[in-house]
Amino acid sequence: MAPWIGAVLLLLVAISASGQTAPPIGIDGGEVRLQNGQRSQIVTLYATKALSDQSLKKITDVTLNAQPNVTFTVQKPLAEIDPRRWTVDVQATLAESYEGQRLAEATFGDDKDTKTFAFRYTLTNRPKVSAWSASGMFPKLVWPANTQWPIVVTVADGGATSPRVLRTTLSDAATDRIITPLQLDLCASGAPANGCPPATVAPGTPATIYMRPKNIEPGNYTGAVDLMIPGAAQSQTVSLTLSSSGPRWKMLGALLIVLGVLVSAVTTIFARNYANYVNALLPARRLSEFGKAKIEALEALGITEPQMSELVSGVGKTLQELEETHLRDEGFITSPRVPAVFRTGDRATDYAAYLQARSTRLVALAFLIDYGVRRVLLLVQQHSDKANAMTEAQKTLKHLDALAADSSKTVNDLAAPVAGILQALDQTLSGTISDATKTIATSSPSTQQLLVRLDSINAIVWLLWAIVTIVIGYAAVIMTNRGFGTPIDLVKAFFWGLGVQIAGEQLQQLRASAATTALGITVPS
Repeated sequence: MAPWIGAVLLLLVAISASGQTAPPIGIDGGEVRLQNGQRSQIVTLYATKALSDQSLKKITDVTLNAQPNVTFTVQKPLAEIDPRRWTVDVQATLAESYEGQRLAEATFGDDKDTKTFAFRYTLTNRPKVSAWSASGMFPKLVWPANTQWPIVVTVADGGATSPRVLRTTLSDAATDRIITPLQLDLCASGAPANGCPPATVAPGTPATIYMRPKNIEPGNYTGAVDLMIPGAAQSQTVSLTLSSSGPRWKMLGALLIVLGVLVSAVTTIFARNYANYVNALLPARRLSEFGKAKIEALEALGITEPQMSELVSGVGKTLQELEETHLRDEGFITSPRVPAVFRTGDRATDYAAYLQARSTRLVALAFLIDYGVRRVLLLVQQHSDKANAMTEAQKTLKHLDALAADSSKTVNDLAAPVAGILQALDQTLSGTISDATKTIATSSPSTQQLLVRLDSINAIVWLLWAIVTIVIGYAAVIMTNRGFGTPIDLVKAFFWGLGVQIAGEQLQQLRASAATTALGITVPS
């Protein structure tokens, strides 16, 4: 075995042996209590039997960096009562309320052989309390609406000064937030708002002290507060439910409801309404493009308005009737920015009939262009005497233009007159019209039936719906929660305004949709 290992083992054995033989020593009761301005007190020092034949030379307070200074004066051994006890005079000057744990050393023996033993004791000038009680006057505190919470304290004897919060179990289950003793002050009755002087409780008389929370995060805290007064052997526990919120959190919740309403309006109302608006315009735009193509065809054929005024003006008038401003004036299309609320009638059928009439008119005019004007110009190009043919063609175009004057004519109504006019021109020019030229289509292209449901504009009712949603949301989400302000509370407020009642439908019986239904308002879904 290495020499150093043996030395370590011997040292451990010596330490163990010394620990077993070291006699306990201390002051009876473990404390020195100086009351009513006392500067000294006679106490009894006790020791084990092993020190009964030893002389107690001195006791020295060896507490490091601790005030006040404490001196011990050994009086005499109590040999006639117990040889293991000595009376000691403890002297200290305690200017203020003081209580603390201290360390002292007792030296036994003579000048040649001394033994020193350390012991701990409590030094205090606070009165000893045999019994006391504390109870909260109310089970709940809403902060900061109420800045303090009254607690009734009764001390049986001696009275008490400077009660303090020993510990708390207050916590918010939703956020796991806790309240620490440093966040709760105990103040005297009548303390100013910006100060918290310590409370004093007279003996035998119930006194009201006030607990003031500070720097409490939003939430609903439940639990208990343990109170302690100087000189008491046990603490007292008071139960409390503390709800913390504030104007800024409630204002933020209200703003989130408003934001939810706006997001809902943009995403579920205006966006969908704009989509319906575009869908309603789409067939009218297609008809307009069809009509403009026929105008361009006439220009390509060299036909101007003076030559065929009824035909050209008929197409132009129909295109004007398909313009967005005209459709809005007729009430078929409403503004996408202010959606309707109350239904005043379904105009989808009227709108479909309106578009069908313009489609029929454009198809009839297109028939005159494609199967009338084009055929006339084709005959002129095929004739050898183009000057004479053009003269006859101008007469024929006048006849075709006269047919365009009647807006009630359909393709079926125009088929026979157009065929007769072309046949007369052919006979005049002694030409031959091919079978393809003589074949006239008698069927028009089908028009898509439109089912566009349109409502009347009522911006006032939409504003009322938004106000009702905000007010009821503020009452249901914010006012009913005295600890409003946690992250989940803010999310619920936003979802209320948004109309997505993910958590709100389960936690609140009142919903935004219920209120709007009660008013007879149809909210787009």
